[in-house]
Amino acid sequence: MKVLLISPMPEVDVACGDITYTQSLLNHPPPGVVYEDYVSALRRGTLVEHGRRQSVSNEKRPIHKAVEAGRFVLSAGLNRLRRSGFMFGEPWKWYSVQPGEYDVVHLHTFSARLSPIDCPLVVSNAIPQENLYRDAWSQAPSIVKRKVVFERIAARSMGVCQNSYAVRRADRLVAFTDHLAEWYAKHGQVDPKQIDVVPICIGAGKPRQAKDDPYRIGFIAKDFEAKGGPVVLEAFAKLRRTRPDAELVVVGSPPPPDSDELAQQSVKWFPYVPREQLLNELIPTFDILAYPTEFDGLPLVVLESLACGVPVATSDYAAMPEIVGFGQAGTVSPIQDANELAKNLDYLLDPVRNAAYRQAALMHFQSTYARQAVLPQLAACYRRAINERTPETPLHMTQGAVA
Repeated sequence: MKVLLISPMPEVDVACGDITYTQSLLNHPPPGVVYEDYVSALRRGTLVEHGRRQSVSNEKRPIHKAVEAGRFVLSAGLNRLRRSGFMFGEPWKWYSVQPGEYDVVHLHTFSARLSPIDCPLVVSNAIPQENLYRDAWSQAPSIVKRKVVFERIAARSMGVCQNSYAVRRADRLVAFTDHLAEWYAKHGQVDPKQIDVVPICIGAGKPRQAKDDPYRIGFIAKDFEAKGGPVVLEAFAKLRRTRPDAELVVVGSPPPPDSDELAQQSVKWFPYVPREQLLNELIPTFDILAYPTEFDGLPLVVLESLACGVPVATSDYAAMPEIVGFGQAGTVSPIQDANELAKNLDYLLDPVRNAAYRQAALMHFQSTYARQAVLPQLAACYRRAINERTPETPLHMTQGAVA
């Protein structure tokens, strides 16, 4: 099965966790699947991106191609509105796919118009776009709602497969969590029968035996505020009143001005750690990962911690309770509640309890997020997309503008 993977690529697209998802699939494809990434397809000419890498020609074209060019020009105008802040900032892509090349096209994160496409389209996503603007970037709900309305109307009128608000043109929709699948079904984005819940998968971690005296708490985040960093510091200060032996290791965020003072309170700060060092040397030393996030889809640092058998003290944001097995692999506290987080950290530092949670965290990872558990599900999703498509099904994105 040959699958065109249109998903963020390193050194081409903005650095993000979705690049890790791309690399994971390319390095470890599902059984029976051969991927071609979209950059390779562009080089071969089996995929053409209009506008950014190859502009629409001025030569005289048949009427249907002229319509495509007109829609592209309209899309360029909308992108100017994005830059002004009136709409969401992520631009749409405009692709032509060579017929007969692929069994499936898998579109992840990007929103795009694909014309033509003679094979099934699978779209995957981790979180609604509005959550990023409202929860991570603190834009007013009224402004975000306006952007959602214009994004939906524009995408449907132009035949764009928008990954949050216009996905009806997809044959299958991959949601990384049950929480997101329920959101899509609730908002009428797609028939629930077309949704597959298939999470990100990663390789096994480096678990270690539980200690007789667990004391080390880890916190990993580039965006210190959005991931609940201030709440972690406040909760840790409360925890130290009853657990003066506790230690907090903060990784990935710039140190604050009072980092020297924090160091005297057993807070170690690592602004940057290479990924291999993080996975092999730091995470395996944690007894708990504190992660009271205020914005997330399916965070890799949580999966990487679970892969090492590290229980997670997280928040009740979106799918986070689901990700830790609703208490099986960690604890859940309300967003921005330092008191409850401190109680949960103290609870998980109990030696007997910590040993039990470490084992449960590893088992939860192996059954839910390990490659051997996830990749067959994704292969099955592709097969369903192929099997459910009939010869009478029209080519995607070549018909009228109604989504």
